[in-house]
Amino acid sequence: MVGAGAAGLNTAARLAELGHEDMVLVTEKPGGVSADPVSAKSKYYRLGMDWDDPDSPVAFARTLCEGGMTHGDVAYVEAVNSIPAFLRLAGSGVPFPRDEYGVFLAEGQQGRTASAGPMTSLLITEKLDDRVRANRINTLRRHTVISLLTGEEEGRRKVVGALAVDRRKAKEPSEALVLFNCRNVVLATGGPSALFANTIHGAGSSTSLGLGLMVGAKAGNLTETRYGLTFDKSGVRLAGDLQRVMPNYYSTGRGGRDRKPFLAEYFDATKQIASAIFHKGNHWPFASEQLHQLGPSIIDIAVHNELADGRRVYVDFSENAQAPDMGKFNISQLDEEAQAFLQSTGATQFSPLQRLQHLDATIVGRLLDQKTDLREPQQVTISAEDTFGGLSIDMWWETSIGQLFAVGDVACTHGNPPEGAEVNAGQVGGLRAAERIVREYDQTPPSLDEFLDMIRGQVESEVSNLQRYVYGPIEVPSVRNHEKDIQERMSRAGGMIRGVEGLSEAIAEAREQYETLRTEGQRLSRQSQFVDALGNELLCVTEIAFLEAMKAYIENGGGSRGSYLVLDAQGDATVLTRRGAEMRHRNENMGMRNRILEVCRSDGLDFEAEMASVRPIPED
Repeated sequence: MVGAGAAGLNTAARLAELGHEDMVLVTEKPGGVSADPVSAKSKYYRLGMDWDDPDSPVAFARTLCEGGMTHGDVAYVEAVNSIPAFLRLAGSGVPFPRDEYGVFLAEGQQGRTASAGPMTSLLITEKLDDRVRANRINTLRRHTVISLLTGEEEGRRKVVGALAVDRRKAKEPSEALVLFNCRNVVLATGGPSALFANTIHGAGSSTSLGLGLMVGAKAGNLTETRYGLTFDKSGVRLAGDLQRVMPNYYSTGRGGRDRKPFLAEYFDATKQIASAIFHKGNHWPFASEQLHQLGPSIIDIAVHNELADGRRVYVDFSENAQAPDMGKFNISQLDEEAQAFLQSTGATQFSPLQRLQHLDATIVGRLLDQKTDLREPQQVTISAEDTFGGLSIDMWWETSIGQLFAVGDVACTHGNPPEGAEVNAGQVGGLRAAERIVREYDQTPPSLDEFLDMIRGQVESEVSNLQRYVYGPIEVPSVRNHEKDIQERMSRAGGMIRGVEGLSEAIAEAREQYETLRTEGQRLSRQSQFVDALGNELLCVTEIAFLEAMKAYIENGGGSRGSYLVLDAQGDATVLTRRGAEMRHRNENMGMRNRILEVCRSDGLDFEAEMASVRPIPED
């Protein structure tokens, strides 16, 4: 087991409870991203439990598939197993609210969305960690897996082991390697947040996606990442009530000079600006379909343009949304939905900060703990959140490499799902992987001699690469500089706004960087940093896979969808605002919702791309 977030802990506990005791949980950081308060998920999306409005697995699966790019059998499995998974978490102590009769409270379509508060995924992780401890599962902390080891059996490539580094011994590299002889590997380290310059997840969060790509596992939906506005220092989303109270946005040039109310360039009146900001509270991610009629995603476009011009964007909670010569802020002039919310909640105070404190008295203090002081203007940026793509799986969460499983955000389970569906997918996926391992793959590993004969060449190659870093030159760019280059390139070419020309250029740069990493090495600030140097190699390969997938998607006729805009001088749409028509782009090609773009490393840095048909819902 690689990774100890909610998905990984759940899989380990499931294996133990099914009677499988011969396993080890390997993790860099207990809890992983799931335990990070900044990126915690607040919602759990499962089958409705309101018996007066009955739900069904097929109806649930259809909803998961509405956004496209989702296999029907996987969606159906998630539906069927969602209530047992949810009840297991509740029984473990996750405080999902109930009424006086014991009915679980939920909201949304057919009561599918349950929540234990803003830290729901963190609470889930804590309770699952308790189950792992109760089952006395062997756990190796501060270990980083650097390579998967594979063999052939009956014409199919399968995983046979793994190579890791014990970070506690990394100062002495010759003593730090750990070799695993095993029949099954479960990757559960989350999505590749370290790929982006700005992300809501902790900087440098580990990812095993590159490990899977390097051994030839297929990956799907790498085109699909969600982006939105965040506070620059903390990465906290600017969502919910933070937007509903309608703070003021402005930008500045170098040195804080030339303050500009830039939203006035896009709207015709202050009331339009304020209403759009309000609706960003309900629609945090950028969405290409919300650009029409001055929709809330115009805010994201405006911020993007300011940042692209080298300006800094700020949000000020001491001032109401405003624009010169466009009328003053007035709650009575907002649209009907905004007025109704503010009146019904009593949030009619003079300033955004006062309204926010009325809605949530503790929010200012909580954000202070996360380096965000709302009493002062805060810098804003655009950050990546969830990457919905990952290693392609079947309905047992097994990848295209035999006995290699992917659960949680490292797996390709959805294209564009409802919020909270990814939390349920991690819980159901862990169950399915555990059941498959116990029922089908519960064999004893080979003898040590047989194992070493099988993997000797692979391990020797990895050791040679490690030696190159440990004893390599110092007159080369540092590990951090290489990582920064990868992240900035990915955010520039593969972010919210993208196009074929930018992707082609970025792919060439990424390939050149990878060759540089393999031939010239990276400068280590300390000997133990060789682990991070290897991480950059995997990160660069992951970036190439993402960029190649995006380029292939566009070349196959794909357009803007989800949380990104595909620029095209011959496109059929523009962003139409007070500035006029600009950013010509393609609308979504709806015919591509029933296909998933998959990539697979064939040789060296070459990735083959193909459009795989979406598998149907079994009972449809």
